[in-house]
Amino acid sequence: MQGRWRRCETICAVGQDLVNQGHSSRAEIGSRIKSLMDKWNKLQDAAGSRKTRLEDAIEAQQVSQCFN
Repeated sequence: MQGRWRRCETICAVGQDLVNQGHSSRAEIGSRIKSLMDKWNKLQDAAGSRKTRLEDAIEAQQVSQCFN
């Protein structure tokens, strides 16, 4: 995900530059930047939850193997 974050960050920076320069579609660009960042944050949350579930599953598997 780290590599994809760099791309996302670059896209948002370019978009923000357009907004700051007064681009005629600055409202839409700003909205899309916000939407992209919201989706990125949701993706990070989901990845964190998945990592936790996988770690829990590994631990449960190890405990199960100890008793078998």
